[in-house]
Amino acid sequence: MAEFKLSNVVENLIGSNGKERYQLWPERILRSAVELPHDVMTGQTPIVDPATGRTSEKVIERAQDMTAMMGGSTIPSIAAKGVAKDALGIVPVARAKELKFETGKPNEILKSAVENTPGASIDADGHLVVAITRNQRPEQELSSSVRGGVFYLPKGDANAKFYSGTNENFAYGGTQKIQGETAFKNPLVVKGATGGKAPEAAYSQLMGKDKFKELNDDVSRSVGAYYLSKSDKKELVRQFLQKHAPEMEDYAYHILENSSKGNQLRYALQEAAIASAARKAGHDGIVGYSELRGANKGKQKISEVYDVREDSYPSPHGDYSIHQDLLASGVPVNHDPFKTTPVDYSPDFL
Repeated sequence: MAEFKLSNVVENLIGSNGKERYQLWPERILRSAVELPHDVMTGQTPIVDPATGRTSEKVIERAQDMTAMMGGSTIPSIAAKGVAKDALGIVPVARAKELKFETGKPNEILKSAVENTPGASIDADGHLVVAITRNQRPEQELSSSVRGGVFYLPKGDANAKFYSGTNENFAYGGTQKIQGETAFKNPLVVKGATGGKAPEAAYSQLMGKDKFKELNDDVSRSVGAYYLSKSDKKELVRQFLQKHAPEMEDYAYHILENSSKGNQLRYALQEAAIASAARKAGHDGIVGYSELRGANKGKQKISEVYDVREDSYPSPHGDYSIHQDLLASGVPVNHDPFKTTPVDYSPDFL
């Protein structure tokens, strides 16, 4: 065994006697984070791995260094963003009508649900216009959604109190409130109360019950066993996304990193696949409705809204982000891989 010499350690630390100075962990993190934007812009650290065509592992690793420097535990999104500010933080009505969706014909159930949902209407173009709200943790602002879309409640819905973030024993929602008005050109309308049940019903309606069972089986396999290495788990997630939501394949690492509690990973994968299927079928959102009781028995109201256009959680300052492939030609796109810090803190549907 080589003889230990304190002098060698000191020389490595201070870089004396011609030896390259060793970088301690805090300095390495700082240098990696600070130099990342420069290295990406100059091509020294490419965003896309030319061998695989997917996001470079090196960028992801150094993005983590950037977040560690800021005291977080997340990684920046690499996806191109369509960002605009309209003082809402929700896809504005005007922008919603520009996206690549054909206008559907509102069915009788949607018309009934609109009549019983304050802030909802069908406009002259046949679009659903609805005031919506969500509560999220401040850390989620502008971070990439691990679920391929963003959940909302109708504005003024009584269930919003359960997601206020004021009850420490209730892990859903948060203290940051987002609300505004948006429009949907061709929403998929399905029966489903709050709690993410509408997306499950939507997938069965679109693909059939057998396909939904197949999806669940694939989810179970992709979650993997506890003893698998992180790289093996990431590969399982990547393969799942490649099959069910190929546009999100590069998010495999992000989804795995931010879905480590309870059933987070299971529901993240399931809902990412559902959102992808809805977009492919030409739907810009999934609208869940529930049946009213008492004197209004037999009537419907909107219970939740799953916006499958958004790929990141909105900001109360007016920022929002849309899946790149939905942007119509001529719509400005902001490609900024350091714009957001993805995070998903709870297994809730909001």
